[in-house]
This record gives sequence, C-alpha cells and structure tokens, in this order.
Amino acid sequence: MNLPLRHLSIRVPWHDTGWDARVCLAPRLNGSCLKLTRTAESRGDATEEVNAGKHLDANVLAARGVDHTYERLLSTEGVTKYPDFTIEDMESGVSQYWEHCGILHVPSYRRRWEEKLAWYRQNGIRPHEDGGGPAGTLIITRDEANGSIDSESIAERIRRALG
Repeated sequence: MNLPLRHLSIRVPWHDTGWDARVCLAPRLNGSCLKLTRTAESRGDATEEVNAGKHLDANVLAARGVDHTYERLLSTEGVTKYPDFTIEDMESGVSQYWEHCGILHVPSYRRRWEEKLAWYRQNGIRPHEDGGGPAGTLIITRDEANGSIDSESIAERIRRALG
C-alpha cells in the first residue's frame, strides 16, 4: 500500500525573537538547538552571532524579481568585506550593496558597523540617501530600537533605492 508523502514540521522549543524570521538575538544561549542532531552538528555560533537579529531580507528582493547575491566577497586595496546583499545591474554596470543592521544597541556590533560604513565611504561606496558613490550605492536598513522589523518600511526603502 502506498501512502501519500506528508511533511512534518517541528520547531525548536526556544527562540528569543518569537519565530519572526530572524536569527536569535543570543544564538550561543540557545541550548535548545543542540537537541536536534543535524542542527547541533552544523550550528555555527560565530556566524550566527554576527547575524544575530537579522531578518531574512532576501524575501524583499525576491518579491521584486531582483537578482542578488548574499554575502558576496567585496575586496578593495587588500581589505575584504561581505555586504549582506550585492545587486549588480549588468547593463548599467552599477553595483548596489544592501546592509541590514540588526542589533545596533550592542556596542561591539555598532562599532563594527561604524567601521564598515567608514570603509564603504573611503572606497567610493556611499549611502543611497547621499546619492550613491562612484564605486556603488549602499542601501542601509535597520531594525527598530525595540528589535522589531518594519518589513513595510524596509520594502519601501528598497523600492526607492532600486527604482
């Protein structure tokens, strides 16, 4: 007898952002993930800490049909960065880089972000609000002060930046 294939979905019993499509705010403290064998074996605390609080922003780009690359290597003068998203328009040759700042209330994260923003500016990649730069345009989105995500606001910012 052939039975129809069924999909069973389970969730880890603890998640500090309420299952709102974000990485945990404190991934290293989430011991519940260790109860799931595959998750425990592939868990990357260092990567998750860097992405703590980040929303799955690619959905905004996909909904607009925008080709993009996640964390594509960007090197200038021997320094390498990984923008959250890179959007290249092959016809115009214009590159746009989207950075989403998830936990600016954490001093070490804020400091790293400020250093990264200065690096972008020094290398001719300037914020969309400043008209962009000769080497590209930087789209910056942020979580709200309380850690929530205003998806509509982010989608509107992307729409304005991409035209």
